[in-house]
Amino acid sequence: MKAAKVPTCKICCACPAERRKRDECTIFRGMDECRDEIEGFYRCLLKEGFSAEDVDKLKRNTRSF
Repeated sequence: MKAAKVPTCKICCACPAERRKRDECTIFRGMDECRDEIEGFYRCLLKEGFSAEDVDKLKRNTRSF
């Protein structure tokens, strides 16, 4: 059985490329047009070893403009 991946950084520093893509999209196009970028960022966090609970908490704390 494969061991779960353990995050190597804090969630605020994880997935910088995906975070940048998400941020640039939402700034220039708005959240409604950037669902793929936003979900891509969350998928990256899960792949990096953050728990679904941590990612869900981040989703709940995300501002909607």
